[in-house]
Amino acid sequence: SILFISTIGSFLGSIVTSIVLFQWLGVMHTSVIVCVSLIFAAGILLLPESKRLSLACVLLTGICRRRGYTYYSNQQPDALYQFDSAYQHIAIKDTTMYGKPARIFHTNGAFSSGIDPVTKISPFKYIREMVDIAQQTQPKRVLIIWAAWFALPYELAQLESIEQIDTIDIDPSVKAIAEQYFLQEQLPDTVNFLPYSARYIINQHQKAGITYDLIFGDAYNGKSIPDELTTVEYFQGINDLLSEDGQAVFNFILDTDLSQPFTQNVLATWDYVFDATYAKNVTNNPRHHLDNIIITTIAFDENYQPVHPKGTLYTDNKRSTELDLVGLFWNP
Repeated sequence: SILFISTIGSFLGSIVTSIVLFQWLGVMHTSVIVCVSLIFAAGILLLPESKRLSLACVLLTGICRRRGYTYYSNQQPDALYQFDSAYQHIAIKDTTMYGKPARIFHTNGAFSSGIDPVTKISPFKYIREMVDIAQQTQPKRVLIIWAAWFALPYELAQLESIEQIDTIDIDPSVKAIAEQYFLQEQLPDTVNFLPYSARYIINQHQKAGITYDLIFGDAYNGKSIPDELTTVEYFQGINDLLSEDGQAVFNFILDTDLSQPFTQNVLATWDYVFDATYAKNVTNNPRHHLDNIIITTIAFDENYQPVHPKGTLYTDNKRSTELDLVGLFWNP
């Protein structure tokens, strides 16, 4: 009977977590609550039976209070629009940036993307750098990994050379929200949205022999860095999708002096695959130890510096990404 109950619990746990909790709480808060619940459950089992029910009630009350706190703390009264998807809390605000009007897309409370509400040009410096690179190289086919609320695809679609822009984002809600509330207009027909995981699309495109003249990577969003997008196998997939003269251009959030273990390891992994690593700091924020660092396979101007990392390779089979990220974000 114990095995039966355990099997039923495992089955229901996987179904309820993915179908109910992720949709209701989001991935991050579900993970926290599940971990805390497991710790409390272990403690309950160690108590005498007479005290287990009362402690279980306390736990349930705490979870409900946490959900209420999460909901109300995420709400932003001055937002043009806000929504909790299965992957993130979304809020759009009109404000100013660098002394000019700006419409900012917040993801989980942090700046995620931004545009001028009239011209639709983004003030974000890494997007400006990526647009400049596209203007230099005049690509026909572009792949963008992570939509950044379509600020970059929208600008690139204005280039005469562009024939197709494939844009990957795992959250299927982002396109409709961006068109209605952020850009407030339909995306050009040259922008093709692929609402799947990056690794899945890369594998499918490898099999189909699809290639691109430029591949932009922008999935390394603040402290939310998917570790499966840091490995040798991932970068090899990117390399396989490049046309003969194609280039990969990635925006990373890294420490300014490129010395932290995560930085050295992910750049060593990049260098192992592409055999060339150039870096350009496009933000140079003196008040913070992290910056937007553009990593490329060639130097697009004199500000790109060659990097010779000494780190350990990240692979699908073995990587210390999560531990290294703790050092990157909390030990400047």
